[in-house]
Amino acid sequence: MLLGGVATNAFFQRPSSAPGMTSAAKEFLASLDDTQRAAAAMKFDDPYRLAWHFIPKPFDGPQGRKGVTLKSMNEKSRAAAMKLVAAGLSESGYKTATQIMAIEQLLAKLEGPMPERKFQRDPQMYFFTVYGTPGSDRWGYRCEGHHLSLNFVIEAEKLVSATPTFFGANPGEVPEGDQKGLRILERREDVARTLLKSLDADQKKAAVQSDKAPDDLRGGGGPALSTGEQVMAPHPDPSPAVGLAAGKMTAEQKKVLKMLLEEYSLSMAADIATEWTTDLEKAGFDNIQFAWWGGENRHERHYYRVQGPTFIIEYNNTQSNANHVHSMWRNTKGDFGIPVAKN
Repeated sequence: MLLGGVATNAFFQRPSSAPGMTSAAKEFLASLDDTQRAAAAMKFDDPYRLAWHFIPKPFDGPQGRKGVTLKSMNEKSRAAAMKLVAAGLSESGYKTATQIMAIEQLLAKLEGPMPERKFQRDPQMYFFTVYGTPGSDRWGYRCEGHHLSLNFVIEAEKLVSATPTFFGANPGEVPEGDQKGLRILERREDVARTLLKSLDADQKKAAVQSDKAPDDLRGGGGPALSTGEQVMAPHPDPSPAVGLAAGKMTAEQKKVLKMLLEEYSLSMAADIATEWTTDLEKAGFDNIQFAWWGGENRHERHYYRVQGPTFIIEYNNTQSNANHVHSMWRNTKGDFGIPVAKN
């Protein structure tokens, strides 16, 4: 399967991601046949634009994802689709996304045949949808499948939203075979744990919320649309931040917290990463709070949250004996380019 055909250094060296997104989306749509284009192109205000999730879903039927899959495309369209993925990511982020897709093949082998299941693991079953007309005043696109959801909105050739952004990995650490030991999202776990273990007793008392980790991220599993399909909430949970404030951390601990934030932001195109970082700094870095649930050591169920006035990071590793990672970045002002209504 073609996944890496556009990941060249030159491609990722651009000052603004929006023009590249527009060009890539036009190229992608033009590469499809009429039937595929009808499946991929949707109205910007279609409710499905907000119906996102990272779970494995049926590949067809009313509760399946919409759009056109890599599997259904020819080589030219696949390359164009992956160029669209790359348009919103950094080189390292693109590598992560393609590893997440590719590991589905390994997961299928590890799980074995499951004929009763309504889906099968397949590294080509990632769906692409374009909302509105690329280059118009307002449009967007999504790439989504198991453990990957990338959502972008562009207005007047300016990127206005790159959230929700979800990366996951199962297995979190490959247990056997040629890729034994591979941990696709390892630093999202390891840097957070480094920060946790650097805290003194009083700091840890503020940061650690419970010795039990929740089973998954917040906001998932609710029905939406007339089909009753399972989706994540279109906006992040509005609950106030909890945990240890960055303002009560030492200088060295703040450096580690910044490293953790970079593990998320630097997966995105350079201008997106810069905007996320600028927004959180303007809102006050010391206002960011770090909270932890579950065990402190590797292979123990754990969950953490990093929340500031402009963003929420959630990370969960509880399934499969704490070897199944879910992580996401969301915008507290509103995802999908839709501001959160003020009460």
